[in-house]
Amino acid sequence: MIKRAIAIFLCVIILLPTLAACDKNGDIPDGMYSVTLEGEPFILYVPEQWSDNRDSGISSAYYSIDKHIHAGARYFYCDEETREAGVLAYVEMVEARNSEILSGYKKSAEISDASLGDADYKKYEYTYNYNGNSDDNVTVTQYYTFYGEDVIVLSLYIGTEHISELHNESFDKIKNNFKLCEKNAVNDDVTDKSTPDNMKNASDKDLQYACYVPKEWVTSLNDKLTYAYYPESGKPNVTVTCVSPDNDVDAKGYFDLCEMEYKKSVAGYELLGDPTERNVGGRNALSYEYKAVYGETEYKIMQTVLIYNSLAYSITYTARADAYDAHLEDVEAILNNFRFR
Repeated sequence: MIKRAIAIFLCVIILLPTLAACDKNGDIPDGMYSVTLEGEPFILYVPEQWSDNRDSGISSAYYSIDKHIHAGARYFYCDEETREAGVLAYVEMVEARNSEILSGYKKSAEISDASLGDADYKKYEYTYNYNGNSDDNVTVTQYYTFYGEDVIVLSLYIGTEHISELHNESFDKIKNNFKLCEKNAVNDDVTDKSTPDNMKNASDKDLQYACYVPKEWVTSLNDKLTYAYYPESGKPNVTVTCVSPDNDVDAKGYFDLCEMEYKKSVAGYELLGDPTERNVGGRNALSYEYKAVYGETEYKIMQTVLIYNSLAYSITYTARADAYDAHLEDVEAILNNFRFR
């Protein structure tokens, strides 16, 4: 049963780079193909000569890693206040952050208006030193727009010394064929009399527990797997699994069994510090944080383990390492409101 739990854990990470069903009309530009993940509110086409990089968990592709020639698109949920402030204010916020965290950061031009397809964007250009190396300068051009409740950004990267007419033509093809579309992911919105304010149920009614997630999270009720994710590229997610251990173990004993398998089966596995004690669903629980690598992408995971009626429950939060901290407040709310029926 432990190996089954490991298989589910690996499946959740592997689910991220799934092909999109957004290409509804099949009208693919000549000499290009889609590198769009499932559920994204856009279609990203790249030249056929480029290499698919969806294993990163982001809709993206590259022509050359060494020359930093690549393209990617992401989306992020925005609250009403952010949307009302406008796209320019959002890009200025990004600019302020970049100026603080990027080595050698320099804005190349003033933020300007641009049109891609039928949508209006803000164009933002800058350079920075890759990995802090002043001899390795990267030029970035980004296009931002609001679409529904999301901000969408198309990013084009190239090593500054490698800028050429050939690569500019590739970038033109990518941006000129970038399309917005409706998300195709199922999103159930189910509540019951016990649902906390501003949350919804992510678990089937016939399960022995109720897992509530914030309203903004995307859910698809399934009697085999409780799974919800935050609506942004990379899909930070929470799953709940339940197994019957082969031996009578407590929460620590169960995780020890899991860890034995992680060390064998999970690339880049590394436990991060001691577990955190907490109460979940009226039971003593332990939260373990660790790292894992899928493809070339590092993920950070929090696995909260508890025992109830001789069954071992894992409530597992998984996110790209660079997005992990941004959703911890939501994850705490999910854990605090988890209950047994």
